[in-house]
Amino acid sequence: MNDYRPDYFLLHEGLADIDLIAVSNVLSGKGGPFSAAIFVLVKDEGGVYKVHHQLPVAANAVLSLGRASAHAEDQALRPHILRETEAVLEKIKTDFRAPATRLLFLSSAQPCMACFSKIAICARSFVSRGLLQPRHFDLVYGATYADTESIAGFKDYGYALDFVKAAQNRFDPSLLVRLETAMVEGVPENVLAPLFAGKAPRAVLVQSGAIISVGEDRRGAAGLFATAECTALHNASADLLKRRAPKPWDLGGATLYVRTQDLDPLTYAEGQWANIGKIVTVLPPDNGIAYAQTQVAPDCHNGALFATIADGYNNPKSSVAVYCDGTFENRAQNTWASKLDRKMYNGSEAESAFTQKNCAAFDALFRPCFLYAPAATGVSPALAKRAS
Repeated sequence: MNDYRPDYFLLHEGLADIDLIAVSNVLSGKGGPFSAAIFVLVKDEGGVYKVHHQLPVAANAVLSLGRASAHAEDQALRPHILRETEAVLEKIKTDFRAPATRLLFLSSAQPCMACFSKIAICARSFVSRGLLQPRHFDLVYGATYADTESIAGFKDYGYALDFVKAAQNRFDPSLLVRLETAMVEGVPENVLAPLFAGKAPRAVLVQSGAIISVGEDRRGAAGLFATAECTALHNASADLLKRRAPKPWDLGGATLYVRTQDLDPLTYAEGQWANIGKIVTVLPPDNGIAYAQTQVAPDCHNGALFATIADGYNNPKSSVAVYCDGTFENRAQNTWASKLDRKMYNGSEAESAFTQKNCAAFDALFRPCFLYAPAATGVSPALAKRAS
């Protein structure tokens, strides 16, 4: 039985603290008004979860890194931070043998589907390695998608709705990133050699017939998310940044050729943000070689993970429990809105999908528990489901 009750004051004050980092990020011009951090919680003798260790607070870095998905949550899950988190969890496991531990992920705004996919993959990784119990990874955010669009001008709803649509029907012609399958005979000759070089997963990014990036699976030292597909996208943006392109995060409708047959949610969501045109899954040549496939989560296939994430926050198969601070002050986004010299980037340039019908459809699936200050007569925070 799960006896966990979120500590409103811990979460509310923690969000307020990390939001100040987002304010500094805006004023410095390094990125957007977003921040995130991981906290390790341990239950004390009185049965109350207290902060045992706080990891570094990270801020959005799209402008400084030139990468479309360098959101605050992505930066809070960088390899060195995850290694430190792992070391803390390992030590707790050794010292306490059977610790009542939770990971708390605070984000100043509702994560996009790329970031939520990374959070889910991270949670599943820790659980599969015995460092965390299932559903002991809690995501708490401040600003909702509606807040972020109305205040800061970033239109996450459209990407999120499209993500759900892709999970439901990958061949829907209206998807932001078209999904196709091709035999080797239908693939440009210059793509085949780098795509099928070696057994490890690889991906090739092509624009106007020319290869602009090749990605190899670099997971391990480079973290949980450095798949061949994501590496190809990131390498292309890094090259554009180096060449001082005005919008290195925008890959201008490029085509990503991949070998993995089972599309994963991270590749699709990263492709959305990078503004690629399509992802082409190339069926391997009949040469007797068993080509490795990308699998982003350790405990389930890509398609199953895609479906689970797209099914919303309250899917019983979800690895993450999700809450929203109903009293978040949102200082960073308001600072961003008042900054006259702010530089807008990919999420602000998307077409708005903010309609009552669209929002209601999405929010019915992605409905967190809202946290409010405890009543004067009680000790537990009031939890309220978002109204239908």
